[in-house]
Amino acid sequence: MQVNPSKGSGTVYYIAMIGNNIWEVTAAKTFEKYAGQFGYDIKEENANNSADNQINQLDSVIPLKPKAVFLKSVDVTMIADEVQKAVKAGIPVITFDGSVTATNPSLNVDVGLVKYGNMAAEEILKYLKNKYGTEKGKVLNLQGDISVPYSPLMTKGFHEILDKYPNITIIDKDTKGWEITAAANVASDVLTVNKDVDAMFVHTDSR
Repeated sequence: MQVNPSKGSGTVYYIAMIGNNIWEVTAAKTFEKYAGQFGYDIKEENANNSADNQINQLDSVIPLKPKAVFLKSVDVTMIADEVQKAVKAGIPVITFDGSVTATNPSLNVDVGLVKYGNMAAEEILKYLKNKYGTEKGKVLNLQGDISVPYSPLMTKGFHEILDKYPNITIIDKDTKGWEITAAANVASDVLTVNKDVDAMFVHTDSR
């Protein structure tokens, strides 16, 4: 992607949800690259997947009057009041990949999470058809943390496709905090009881 930036000045903040997975690392690097090209000083904060940390981080940024705050929210409900406080203080808040539904940020940017679920389901359908000659089987939908929109929206897309096939059973399990060890434990428990699981859709991508 090529940009021809109109140079700005001042500081912009990127307040991340968690810093130990590929998605977050890539998002932060991309933000740093393009915000820098536009001439802004870049400050980054990592909430380490704690809603309380993120609230405190945003609260400490507001008095500094940055040009803007980009926010990847840990908990879209808990952070809402703080987002509203920043907007009222004249600071644009752009929520990235997670709508803060209880208030109105300056701008919300979301990826196609329902489409992600659709695409995963379509690939699983191909696999099951190849395995059995028809669309049947048992599938584990191993979610991330359902307190934020990512997993519920991906699950919605997943079910939109697979629920059309009565011979496919879906087991939905959530993983609080997007924690990879917890996800592995949940998967192990499910597979111990359900040895006939044919495929898994895994939302948790922490490393």
